Amino acid sequence: MVVEKEDEFLLNDVTGHCEVKSAYLEHYGMRFNIEHYAKWLSAATGIKYTPEKLREIAHKTRMLVDAYNALCASMIGEEPAVSKPLEKLASFPVPGRPKDPKELRKVQIDYSLARGCDPETGIPTREELEKLGLKDVAKKLAAVANPPAKQLPRPKK
Repeated sequence: MVVEKEDEFLLNDVTGHCEVKSAYLEHYGMRFNIEHYAKWLSAATGIKYTPEKLREIAHKTRMLVDAYNALCASMIGEEPAVSKPLEKLASFPVPGRPKDPKELRKVQIDYSLARGCDPETGIPTREELEKLGLKDVAKKLAAVANPPAKQLPRPKK
Protein backbone atom coordinates (compact mmCIF):
# COMPACT_ATOMS: atom_id res chain seq x y z
CA MET A 1 0.00 0.00 0.00
CA VAL A 2 2.86 2.40 0.80
CA VAL A 3 4.48 1.78 -2.59
CA GLU A 4 1.12 2.33 -4.34
CA LYS A 5 0.54 5.63 -2.49
CA GLU A 6 4.09 6.81 -3.20
CA ASP A 7 3.56 6.06 -6.89
CA GLU A 8 0.23 7.94 -6.86
CA PHE A 9 1.80 11.01 -5.25
CA LEU A 10 4.71 10.94 -7.67
CA LEU A 11 2.37 10.68 -10.67
CA ASN A 12 0.25 13.42 -9.11
CA ASP A 13 3.28 15.73 -9.19
CA VAL A 14 4.51 14.64 -12.63
CA THR A 15 1.12 15.18 -14.27
CA GLY A 16 0.59 18.57 -12.64
CA HIS A 17 -2.35 17.41 -10.57
CA CYS A 18 -0.57 18.39 -7.38
CA GLU A 19 -2.12 21.79 -7.94
CA VAL A 20 -5.61 20.23 -8.09
CA LYS A 21 -5.50 17.47 -5.51
CA SER A 22 -5.84 18.39 -1.87
CA ALA A 23 -6.99 16.70 1.29
CA TYR A 24 -10.16 18.81 1.10
CA LEU A 25 -11.23 17.25 -2.20
CA GLU A 26 -11.33 13.79 -0.62
CA HIS A 27 -14.15 14.98 1.65
CA TYR A 28 -16.20 15.67 -1.45
CA GLY A 29 -15.55 12.20 -2.87
CA MET A 30 -12.93 13.39 -5.36
CA ARG A 31 -9.95 11.07 -5.12
CA PHE A 32 -7.51 10.48 -7.93
CA ASN A 33 -5.47 7.32 -8.40
CA ILE A 34 -3.22 5.64 -10.95
CA GLU A 35 -6.21 4.59 -13.07
CA HIS A 36 -7.20 8.26 -13.40
CA TYR A 37 -3.67 9.28 -14.37
CA ALA A 38 -3.56 6.54 -17.02
CA LYS A 39 -6.80 7.82 -18.57
CA TRP A 40 -5.73 11.47 -18.44
CA LEU A 41 -2.30 10.83 -19.93
CA SER A 42 -3.78 8.61 -22.64
CA ALA A 43 -6.29 11.31 -23.57
CA ALA A 44 -3.69 14.09 -23.49
CA THR A 45 -0.97 12.30 -25.46
CA GLY A 46 -2.81 9.82 -27.68
CA ILE A 47 -0.53 7.12 -26.25
CA LYS A 48 -2.26 4.24 -24.47
CA TYR A 49 -1.11 4.23 -20.85
CA THR A 50 -2.18 1.46 -18.53
CA PRO A 51 -2.05 1.63 -14.74
CA GLU A 52 0.63 -1.09 -14.83
CA LYS A 53 2.81 0.96 -17.21
CA LEU A 54 2.44 4.03 -14.99
CA ARG A 55 3.45 1.97 -11.96
CA GLU A 56 6.61 0.96 -13.85
CA ILE A 57 7.29 4.60 -14.77
CA ALA A 58 6.70 5.77 -11.19
CA HIS A 59 8.95 3.04 -9.78
CA LYS A 60 11.75 3.84 -12.22
CA THR A 61 11.43 7.54 -11.40
CA ARG A 62 11.50 6.84 -7.64
CA MET A 63 14.61 4.67 -7.99
CA LEU A 64 16.32 7.33 -10.13
CA VAL A 65 15.51 10.05 -7.59
CA ASP A 66 16.75 7.92 -4.67
CA ALA A 67 19.93 6.93 -6.54
CA TYR A 68 20.57 10.54 -7.51
CA ASN A 69 20.09 11.75 -3.92
CA ALA A 70 22.38 9.01 -2.60
CA LEU A 71 24.97 9.82 -5.26
CA CYS A 72 24.94 13.54 -4.49
CA ALA A 73 25.14 12.99 -0.73
CA SER A 74 27.98 10.50 -1.08
CA MET A 75 29.93 12.84 -3.33
CA ILE A 76 29.91 15.58 -0.69
CA GLY A 77 30.60 13.23 2.20
CA GLU A 78 27.14 13.14 3.75
CA GLU A 79 25.01 10.15 4.67
CA PRO A 80 22.31 9.70 2.02
CA ALA A 81 18.86 10.59 3.38
CA VAL A 82 17.42 7.41 1.88
CA SER A 83 19.67 5.36 4.13
CA LYS A 84 18.41 6.90 7.37
CA PRO A 85 15.97 4.72 9.29
CA LEU A 86 12.34 5.78 9.02
CA GLU A 87 12.08 6.55 12.72
CA LYS A 88 14.70 9.30 12.29
CA LEU A 89 12.96 10.82 9.28
CA ALA A 90 9.39 10.88 10.58
CA SER A 91 8.89 13.16 13.55
CA PHE A 92 5.12 12.76 13.54
CA PRO A 93 2.95 9.77 14.47
CA VAL A 94 1.80 7.62 11.57
CA PRO A 95 -1.49 5.71 11.98
CA GLY A 96 -0.88 1.96 11.98
CA ARG A 97 2.87 2.39 12.42
CA PRO A 98 4.36 -0.40 14.54
CA LYS A 99 5.42 0.79 17.97
CA ASP A 100 7.73 -2.15 18.54
CA PRO A 101 11.17 -1.31 17.04
CA LYS A 102 11.64 -4.91 15.83
CA GLU A 103 8.30 -4.86 14.02
CA LEU A 104 9.08 -1.43 12.54
CA ARG A 105 12.43 -2.76 11.31
CA LYS A 106 10.64 -5.70 9.66
CA VAL A 107 8.33 -3.24 7.87
CA GLN A 108 11.35 -1.22 6.73
CA ILE A 109 13.06 -4.35 5.38
CA ASP A 110 9.88 -5.48 3.60
CA TYR A 111 9.50 -2.03 2.04
CA SER A 112 13.13 -1.93 0.90
CA LEU A 113 12.86 -5.36 -0.68
CA ALA A 114 9.57 -4.45 -2.40
CA ARG A 115 11.19 -1.35 -3.90
CA GLY A 116 14.47 -3.06 -4.85
CA CYS A 117 16.60 -1.28 -2.29
CA ASP A 118 19.28 -2.51 0.07
CA PRO A 119 17.54 -3.10 3.42
CA GLU A 120 20.57 -1.81 5.34
CA THR A 121 21.05 1.45 3.44
CA GLY A 122 17.71 2.09 1.73
CA ILE A 123 19.64 2.83 -1.48
CA PRO A 124 18.47 1.19 -4.73
CA THR A 125 20.50 -1.91 -5.50
CA ARG A 126 22.72 -2.15 -8.54
CA GLU A 127 20.60 -5.07 -9.78
CA GLU A 128 17.38 -3.04 -9.52
CA LEU A 129 18.85 -0.03 -11.29
CA GLU A 130 20.23 -2.20 -14.09
CA LYS A 131 16.89 -4.02 -14.42
CA LEU A 132 15.26 -0.61 -14.92
CA GLY A 133 17.74 0.36 -17.65
CA LEU A 134 19.74 2.67 -15.40
CA LYS A 135 23.09 0.89 -15.78
CA ASP A 136 25.12 4.13 -15.93
CA VAL A 137 23.50 5.38 -12.72
CA ALA A 138 24.19 2.05 -11.02
CA LYS A 139 27.83 2.19 -12.10
CA LYS A 140 28.31 5.76 -10.82
CA LEU A 141 26.58 4.97 -7.53
CA ALA A 142 28.76 1.87 -7.04
CA ALA A 143 31.90 3.89 -7.79
CA VAL A 144 31.03 6.50 -5.16
CA ALA A 145 29.95 3.90 -2.59
CA ASN A 146 33.10 1.81 -3.17
CA PRO A 147 35.81 4.17 -4.38
CA PRO A 148 38.99 2.53 -5.67
CA ALA A 149 41.87 2.47 -3.22
CA LYS A 150 44.24 5.37 -3.72
CA GLN A 151 47.66 4.43 -4.98
CA LEU A 152 50.45 5.73 -2.83
CA PRO A 153 53.26 7.41 -4.73
CA ARG A 154 56.24 5.16 -5.29
CA PRO A 155 59.48 6.27 -3.71
CA LYS A 156 62.06 7.58 -6.15
CA LYS A 157 65.20 5.51 -6.59
